[in-house]
Amino acid sequence: MKRILIITPTPTHPPVAGNRAAVLALANELMDAGHELHCFYIPAEDYNKEEMSAFFKGNFYSFEWEKLNKRKLKIEYYQKRIFQKLKGLKLSFLEMTGSSNAESYQYNRKIDGNLTAFVKKFTKAIARKHKFDIVICEYVWISGLLSYFPKSTFKIIDTHDRFSNRYLIYKKMNRTPEWDSLFPSEEAKGLKRADLIIALNEDEKEYFEKISGKKTVIRLPISMKKPLAVKTFTNKLLYFASDNIINQTSILKFLEDVFPLVLKEIPGTQLLVGGRICNKLTAVPSNVLLMGLFTEPSDFYNLGDIIINPEIGGTGFKIKTFEGLSYGMPVVCSIGGAAGVTDGVNEHLMIAHNSVEFANSIIKLCKDDSMRNELSVKAYEWARKMSDKNTMEFLSSLKLN
Repeated sequence: MKRILIITPTPTHPPVAGNRAAVLALANELMDAGHELHCFYIPAEDYNKEEMSAFFKGNFYSFEWEKLNKRKLKIEYYQKRIFQKLKGLKLSFLEMTGSSNAESYQYNRKIDGNLTAFVKKFTKAIARKHKFDIVICEYVWISGLLSYFPKSTFKIIDTHDRFSNRYLIYKKMNRTPEWDSLFPSEEAKGLKRADLIIALNEDEKEYFEKISGKKTVIRLPISMKKPLAVKTFTNKLLYFASDNIINQTSILKFLEDVFPLVLKEIPGTQLLVGGRICNKLTAVPSNVLLMGLFTEPSDFYNLGDIIINPEIGGTGFKIKTFEGLSYGMPVVCSIGGAAGVTDGVNEHLMIAHNSVEFANSIIKLCKDDSMRNELSVKAYEWARKMSDKNTMEFLSSLKLN
């Protein structure tokens, strides 16, 4: 048994988003393997403190920003403001001189820019109080905290995604870049702090190993589910997503380019939308139903028949696509929505290369019961096989000599 600490800016409870479900799945996997698990949550989102504390059996550490020393927080705030102004001046100079690095400099940042002095201090205190065999950082951009643990501690970075020049995904969609994007050299710097790196697919595994020189393993960021009971077909499509800008853009494009083609052939088709994405959708057609939040995804998936994932940006691992497969549901997705869940044969899901293909795939499944049922069986079998394989490989990498 190992004593393991997970450091995460993403909460596990409630698991209402893909990244939350991913951290929770990792925690469950480690607990099921018999390890003693601790969690340090860096508050960045709303969460249920009582549920997280109970889940980690009291080995849960966090704090409330509003209760910290206001003076010290203000000092850090103004330090960041000064840095941002200096960065703005340099950006203006790069743009004025016509530098090709201007866009990269505008949207990328350095690896440790968001680690506050208090978070570092809190981490030091945890490291002094407990002797951990393994420490896992969720996301490379908090990897600076690994330095507060001794060399004898095995250090892991659970990447969740590739952040080198991530802003380009948004630029390709003509959207303003948001969230984190790192200079490639900075992502490499962060990854080199680990003894082991967790990637979501083969492409990212190769990339991380190339820039870091560190061992990298692939791990599916979600636990297997029980297949849902067979139910009467009702021509209901399902889309479950968080409210990030990529999901917003993707579903709006689906409603504009794909859904009308489906309705033309099968007028009674409905699209049920679940998750935080509902808060961002307004003035949807009458046959699109906004169902809101679901703590248990199975409660949402039981409402319909076919899962769609029309995501435009395809990096990392599409948790919602795999989740649908693991429930034994037929899934239709775009190339981007299939990231991380393909095998070269792809008999377990339907992948569309354009809007017409997407609509035709849905129409075929709606009209052909045997095709739909066969796809459901293959979906679950493929997800089960992949889950068992990846779990075994990941856990074996934790057997330290």
